[in-house]
Amino acid sequence: MKIVSISLPERTIEDIEYLKDNIGFSGRSEIVRAGIRSLIENQKIFNDLTGHINPILLIKHNTPSEWSFTSTVHKYDDIITTHIHNRLEKNNCLEILILKGDTVRIQAMFNDLQTNKKLDYVKLIPA
Repeated sequence: MKIVSISLPERTIEDIEYLKDNIGFSGRSEIVRAGIRSLIENQKIFNDLTGHINPILLIKHNTPSEWSFTSTVHKYDDIITTHIHNRLEKNNCLEILILKGDTVRIQAMFNDLQTNKKLDYVKLIPA
């Protein structure tokens, strides 16, 4: 097995320690490997989708990141049928988007949001 070094913010390290202590992972590396496996499995699911789909997209971000989210989403107005914005506690927001369109366009939107470092959580649920 190869060793890969990564830099993580302190908050992420705290979350990893929480997972280790409360879920039963043996160490940080095991948690990182599980996360990567999950990301790969999700990608495989989306690679199998073709044609027009109607997925749900969930995004969590903090209020100062609103502009970053909005500027990305406006590029994809043509595939958004419903947008629900909910303000959560501690200056966090939850965005629920119902999409309708070609899988290639939806995947592009998902990738743009998922790689945005200012967003805390991005999940695409195929429907």
